[in-house]
Amino acid sequence: MSFLQDMFRALKHDNYRYFFLGQVATLIGMWMQSIALSWLIYRLTGSSTQLGLVNFCNQLPVLLLVSLGGIVADRYDRRRIVIRTQATCMFLSALLAFLTLSDLIQVWHLYCVAIAYGLTQAFDMPARQALVVELVGKEDLPNAIILNSSMINGARLIGPAVAGFVIEYVGEGWCFAINSASYIGVLSGLFAMKLASHLYDQDSAPLQHYKEGLHFVFGNFPVLAILFMLGSISLLAAPQVVLMPAVVKDVLHGDANTMGYLMTMSGVGAFVGALALALKKKAAGMENIIAGCMLACGVTFIIFGHSKTIWFSMLLMAPIGLSIMGQMATSNTLIQTLVPDHLRGQIMSFHAMMFMGGAPVGALLSGWAAEQIGIPLTFTIAGCLMLAIGLAFCFQLRRFKVLSARLLTRTERINALQLCCKAQLENPNL
Repeated sequence: MSFLQDMFRALKHDNYRYFFLGQVATLIGMWMQSIALSWLIYRLTGSSTQLGLVNFCNQLPVLLLVSLGGIVADRYDRRRIVIRTQATCMFLSALLAFLTLSDLIQVWHLYCVAIAYGLTQAFDMPARQALVVELVGKEDLPNAIILNSSMINGARLIGPAVAGFVIEYVGEGWCFAINSASYIGVLSGLFAMKLASHLYDQDSAPLQHYKEGLHFVFGNFPVLAILFMLGSISLLAAPQVVLMPAVVKDVLHGDANTMGYLMTMSGVGAFVGALALALKKKAAGMENIIAGCMLACGVTFIIFGHSKTIWFSMLLMAPIGLSIMGQMATSNTLIQTLVPDHLRGQIMSFHAMMFMGGAPVGALLSGWAAEQIGIPLTFTIAGCLMLAIGLAFCFQLRRFKVLSARLLTRTERINALQLCCKAQLENPNL
């Protein structure tokens, strides 16, 4: 019993429980839409390059505007921001469903919706990630972040498989419709929350706040290293998602169900890894996990690129999913542990920039490379680069640990000072 209490300890907070449960259906719908959108693009165009271009258009706005989203998240009510962004995503999914089911869908529609989703995510991601600490506090923050990852990857167990079935029998449009309806859950959870007042920084100029965030990142090696590792796996792991329709059709000679099974196996690996990480109570030592995940992903990518059978490819997707999830979750936990509260939204916008921003470039390059040099060599090159970066990070681990310990001490002092200032503002007689 204590084992389960440790694993799910963040759920003892009512607000986080609303947040967690509200997202379950939404995340399943999101994975269904992701699979359906990739399949629809490839069905309409038959081009790996077009797959890469649509993904590029989806994620480029995040790269360009997420810093602005971070500034907004540090200055305004984060819950209200997330309510607005989630409602916008609900509308866009409904629009995509209408166009597809009415047989009006054209390729340029997909580009426009992809850009609109990217613009929404640029404001949603930093606000949603920075909101978590308001729901659980500092002590249970690492567990809450890991549970978020387990929820996302648990949805990967269900979403892709259901999407493959729905696409095969009734078409992509119903996946979009289901995703739109699923946002009712997360919006209900957000409206049910009762949050204490939070002191947002509306005094400093936005440009000054942005510069302060940049100075914090480039002035602290551990933060810069984490963001670099995250950006690297985001860039290099892009073929896993972008090229999957091409891998299924041209290499494995499968159908939409095959694609669903492959992505589900990736979710199995990620989900198991997330549950294992949920037992870890402290962020200390997570830098070792980042290094190990990069190396494991590189090796598995190389092998996957040369697999010709469905069952073996499915087995390989599990460690790929585990290693990508492991690096994303641990980097998020470490960053949020090291960052001062008044810069949380801004620094998480840089985190989102590296996570989402590396992907469009990777999508574009992997789509182009697959048509020029073939799918196997594209995966092999990506895997070799991951191995090189992972080994380089291993040589910096000792320096990382020393500097991160110093940074954590300094951050705790800054946060304590901010709490004193907040108490004085709320009660001037203190």
